[in-house]
Amino acid sequence: MATLDDGYTEWFDMFGQKADVILLCGVALALIGTCAFMYEMYSLVGRYPDQPPAWATFENLIKHFPNSQKMTCLDFYLGSDLICLALLPELKSRSRAFLFFTGLTCICLIVVIGFGHVCPHVCRMIRKRPAANATEFRGDTIFLDFTVPMSEVCVKALAQISLFSVYVVGLYDALIRPTVDISLTYWAISIVAVQFYMFNADPQTSRSTYISSAHLIEEVFSRGREHTCFVRTGEAEWIRPPRPSMILRCILHFVVNGVGFVLIWLTVPLLVSYSESPLDYLMNLFAVTFLTQLDDATEAQTFQIRFQIGCDNVPCSIEERRPRKQMLSEHRRSATIPSIESGTAESELESLRHRLAVLEAKFGSS
Repeated sequence: MATLDDGYTEWFDMFGQKADVILLCGVALALIGTCAFMYEMYSLVGRYPDQPPAWATFENLIKHFPNSQKMTCLDFYLGSDLICLALLPELKSRSRAFLFFTGLTCICLIVVIGFGHVCPHVCRMIRKRPAANATEFRGDTIFLDFTVPMSEVCVKALAQISLFSVYVVGLYDALIRPTVDISLTYWAISIVAVQFYMFNADPQTSRSTYISSAHLIEEVFSRGREHTCFVRTGEAEWIRPPRPSMILRCILHFVVNGVGFVLIWLTVPLLVSYSESPLDYLMNLFAVTFLTQLDDATEAQTFQIRFQIGCDNVPCSIEERRPRKQMLSEHRRSATIPSIESGTAESELESLRHRLAVLEAKFGSS
């Protein structure tokens, strides 16, 4: 019967008390990857000044930085995994296990909020670019596909969050009561086989993440109640989704495709490193990644979005939304008196006298 310490024998034999060194190495690698990502994002803000900072992040990074983007991601992945590996000894004591999961949660929030919101806007402010409004987005998930009924969204979100909870419980049991020693070989292979695949190799997976659509969530939460949101796809009619449903969609998108996605991305290498056999390792390698794909839309659509004030059923044009007094003043300022050339002044004056005589004969002189 395996004891609680059996799964950590190899860990302590190889690294001893050097968890702090591993933690520092992981933080250093993660910071290097973050700085490289910010440099690439800084270049993208310069290339696309009229687009929101987080617009199509991964697609544009792969397009303009195909090699450096992969090296940056691999560097950040390795740093994040070393941080998780350094926190693993905390699971030796059940009373300190919360430190491990607290660290995981902090890493997830840093990745989602930092890369989705902070980094793009820092690059925008350094570039001194004004904030651009979101005008279109891709509905790669049911949370961003406004053609999917809200009832279906809630049911699928409840199922997905329940499966995430079961995964966390199973992860806790697997790490607290391991039956075999940790295999660092399995751990290293899974970094490329799973993490690199989830964010880089499969474009559909990267498009459905929260980070690539963070600008839309900013747009929704930054608008007040006086704004009306209109959404449409292609040449279809504009629809006006209720504000509570939009906020709920954004929250579910953040929880599932933000925190939940990064949590699985971080912990899969640790989970499969305790596989009992190579066959179990291969079977478990991609078994849990399907949790992140349950909310993918059947057919991704590109939506147009507008936020306006004072419009009820359909988006107003720019002329309709301007106050009437402002339109009249602009019309008066733009009105000009036609000039009369000097050579034709007498003929124009004679024409005016003739018209005046006709009017006096018709209506009488005043």
